[in-house]
Formats: sequence, C-alpha cells, structure tokens
Amino acid sequence: MISVNLDSLMHCAIGFKVALTKNSGNLIIISAVARYHAQMGTPAYAASKFAAISLTQSLAQGWAREGIRMNGMAPGMA
Repeated sequence: MISVNLDSLMHCAIGFKVALTKNSGNLIIISAVARYHAQMGTPAYAASKFAAISLTQSLAQGWAREGIRMNGMAPGMA
C-alpha cells in the first residue's frame, strides 16, 4: 500500500522535476479524505494517504525556490 500510494508519487515527482523547473510547473498530488479520519480495517491506506499530503507539503517547501508549485487534493465520496 505504501509503495503504490506514496513511493510512486515520489518517483513521479522526481522524474518530472527537471521539466517542472524549466517551465515553472505545477504538480498536483491526489490523496483522499481518508487522510483526515482514521478508518477501521484500512490503516495502511489511511496512513499512506496522510503521508501523501505530508509529501506534498514537504515538496512545496523544498521546490518553491525552483519555481515549482505543488497542490494537493483529497477527494471523498459524494
């Protein structure tokens, strides 16, 4: 779960960093509303979505000097 929902985001972000820097790009990371609430039976999922938001915030601070803007979304069920 962590590999799919978190590691993959970091690998993609690093993979696109050069292009994002050249174009003052924007990277959007999708999490889930599960990030805001504990969920019985899916602790790894909730933890990975919480970590995705933390990754978004960390990259935003670290990459802002290079002109890269980060945004995070946490959609939920309607």
